[in-house]
Amino acid sequence: MVGKFFHHDEFSIHHFCMLLASGLEQKGQTDEDGIVGFLPEDIWIEVKRGRRLRCFFCKKTGATVGCCNKNCRKVFHVPCAYGRGVLHQFFDNFSSFCADHKPKQNISKKSSILYSCPICLYSVNNQDVDNVILSPCCKNSLFHRQCIQMQALCAGYFFRCPICNNKEDFQNEMLTYGIYIPEQ
Repeated sequence: MVGKFFHHDEFSIHHFCMLLASGLEQKGQTDEDGIVGFLPEDIWIEVKRGRRLRCFFCKKTGATVGCCNKNCRKVFHVPCAYGRGVLHQFFDNFSSFCADHKPKQNISKKSSILYSCPICLYSVNNQDVDNVILSPCCKNSLFHRQCIQMQALCAGYFFRCPICNNKEDFQNEMLTYGIYIPEQ
C-alpha cells in the first residue's frame, strides 16, 4: 500500500512505518509537533531498537513492527509483511498480527457456491481467505480485499458498504480486518 513519506533534517520515514512500529508513540501535543505528532528523538530510539531486531521474512535488521500476540516473537518490516498474511489494523493502537495470530472472519468454504465481487464483478475464491473479505451487513457478499481497499482509498470518510450503504458496521469490520480508511 502506498503512503506518505516524511522528510526531516536527518532522515526520511514512511507514515505507515511510524504508525505500526511497536515501540513508537505519538507524544506530540498536535500533529504539527515533530512529524505528525511523532517526535524525532522518539523516532531515533525506535530506529535503534529496530537495529537489534531481525525481520521474520527477509532476516535483515531494522524490523520494528511486531505481532501483537503476547506469546509471539515475530517482527517484520512493513513491506516484507505485504502478501504474507500479516494483518495491520489502522485504528486505535495500530496493531499488527502475523498470519498465525490475526483475527479471521468466518467465511463459508462451501465449494459449490460461486461468488462474485460486487465491485469488479470477477469471481471470488472463498478458499483464499487472505485475499477475500466478508461484508458484515450483507452476509453473503464477498469482496476481493484489493477491490475493497481501493474503494476505501477513493471514498475515505464516505466509505460504506457498496451494496446496502451501511457505514458504521461496515467500516468497523473493514478496519478490524486490515482495510485502511483515510480520514479525508
